[in-house]
Amino acid sequence: MDINFDKADELLSNFKNMDITDNSFAPVAEDIDSILSPERLEKIKKDGDLVHARLLEGNDNRISFDRFLPTSELLKSIQDQLTVNCIQSGFFWYPYGGYCGWHTNINSERERIYLVWAQDEGKSFFRYQNPDTKEIVTSWDKKGWQLKRFTISKEKALWHCVGSKTNR
Repeated sequence: MDINFDKADELLSNFKNMDITDNSFAPVAEDIDSILSPERLEKIKKDGDLVHARLLEGNDNRISFDRFLPTSELLKSIQDQLTVNCIQSGFFWYPYGGYCGWHTNINSERERIYLVWAQDEGKSFFRYQNPDTKEIVTSWDKKGWQLKRFTISKEKALWHCVGSKTNR
């Protein structure tokens, strides 16, 4: 399905004109490739479920914006095009070295749609472990806008993470 991202482009242009400075972003000494690796996932899983990445120290360094920023026109546009009801649950910036580590979100069962903009092709990704095959799948971002769509359920926990070596 082709999605019209006009409203998203308007929102993005507003942010490009803002002076975005946030002292909370601190790249870590450890490379994001090891933080978001299958080996790290297995270590985290030994302690049981991890509902939110931020609950584990060193597992999330993305910059969070107020999720209630003026995005209502964008949300309505996406809802109309996908013919689904949506709620906005987050609004994040991943600068170079930004990541959200392995977690499941199983406290919030539903279909999830991530609206993603990436400055560069193939330098940021959404990664997950297939709950049936246990295969690690990396969905590399294209340049520009795209949707990432998946389902969260308690029966089949979807361990997932996000990493970026560009503005995302």
